[in-house]
Amino acid sequence: MTRMMLLALLLMLGGCAANKTLEYHSAQPKIAVQTRLTVNVGVHDERPYVISRDKPVDFVGLARSRYGVPWNVKTTSGRPLATDFGETVTAALTRQEVRARQILLDPTKNGRKERETLLATGADRYLLLTLVDWRSDTMVNTALIYDLRLQIFDRRGVQLAQASLRGNDALDGQFFNRFSKTRSDVPSAYRQKLESLFAQPQIARALSP
Repeated sequence: MTRMMLLALLLMLGGCAANKTLEYHSAQPKIAVQTRLTVNVGVHDERPYVISRDKPVDFVGLARSRYGVPWNVKTTSGRPLATDFGETVTAALTRQEVRARQILLDPTKNGRKERETLLATGADRYLLLTLVDWRSDTMVNTALIYDLRLQIFDRRGVQLAQASLRGNDALDGQFFNRFSKTRSDVPSAYRQKLESLFAQPQIARALSP
């Protein structure tokens, strides 16, 4: 089989599943936190398939063709998923008039080392969100697999609070133009997950003076 024939076959099997993206950076969760303290926000990507470099840092899931062939889905922004998460959280805090600043962390470096990097940036509180897992998988319906860990540290680096959120949610799909529903449902679920994570009472207490 020639290279051109093989490429044509792959495109046929892929159907319309290739070159899909999901928009995370423009989500606007409502994070009901009010504090006079400065807050530095870091998001570290510890998804095992990203650490192993099997998937790129902008990977957010899979879109499968009608034949089940999987194609990578990436962030619409083209940036690492952790960067989009960090921008979302920082913007949500800023809307609450919190003096928040995003600190970019390197997913290729050890989580403990990157935590030390965050804690050295100078703030009253440090917010570290770890992506243990986050991906969607769409054929007709969509599965959203997530495992998030949120930690709050004081200016000395002492952990004040921790919250976790994990699950495997089934999102209804549609047979025709199946990914169009995913484009709205996954960002909506993303917003809701962040709201649920920050709604845990120990988080609000840890961010208070």
